Amino acid sequence: MADAGIEKSEFVAPDKANDVSRLSGPEIEALLASQRKNTEAMAQASWLLLDGVQAVWRRQLDFVQESVEGLTALARNFDQPTGSLKERFAEHAQYSKQVFENNYANAREIAEMATEVIDIATGMLNRRFYEALDEMSHIREKRNR
Repeated sequence: MADAGIEKSEFVAPDKANDVSRLSGPEIEALLASQRKNTEAMAQASWLLLDGVQAVWRRQLDFVQESVEGLTALARNFDQPTGSLKERFAEHAQYSKQVFENNYANAREIAEMATEVIDIATGMLNRRFYEALDEMSHIREKRNR
């Protein structure tokens, strides 16, 4: 079959440089230690994200509870007429405006919470990625000596 001009990568080619069976004990231990650190970093990031999701859900439940309490108070006030119909509708309009502003602030807070957690988790994984690259380079340098 034709090569189609595709160059072989040293990361894929089964040559001597990539023959895992030629790794020494310390090299294998270093590779396994690196993979263990990768797994630990993924687990830590997953737990962090799970905690973040739970915090977002708890905060959303707080918002729902606040909304229900506000609606209950509004319904109570609307049910017991005090003042003219025009005044009650003005009060309702003011309440609706306040609810909209609160919902907007709540959505912003939720987005900021989620963004912060995601930034921390991706930062952790990014650091681990570069540490792993350094570890692999170190193993390769030792091997080539």
